[in-house]
Amino acid sequence: MEAGYCAPVKDAGDCQAHSSGHWGAREHRIANVSACARRCLGCARCAAVSFSSKLDVCAWHARCDLHDLRRPIGEYDDYVTVRVRSAPAPEWRGDDAAARLRLGVLTLAVGKSMRCTPASNGSI
Repeated sequence: MEAGYCAPVKDAGDCQAHSSGHWGAREHRIANVSACARRCLGCARCAAVSFSSKLDVCAWHARCDLHDLRRPIGEYDDYVTVRVRSAPAPEWRGDDAAARLRLGVLTLAVGKSMRCTPASNGSI
């Protein structure tokens, strides 16, 4: 267990597709970081959790560098983070902005225009 949190989390997130999310600690009866980690096990993309009882949050992350955690400022100094599993389930690769960005970066690296067509299963 390390002091601090992985990264800011904007919304609840989708355990099957997103790279982070959170649960309300009181709403889901999550009293401590151990309970937060148990909740993470039911989320396919969760590999690490950050817990704060003062903020009433159990945040999950697909990736987290435990050696580069953010330190909360002020009264929310009780954040702690633990790794739950070594790697999350593979990222869902639908028609999303991240997939388009990867294609753009690949195009720049190769130096010519590239075109991808979706596979029959919908993946890129």
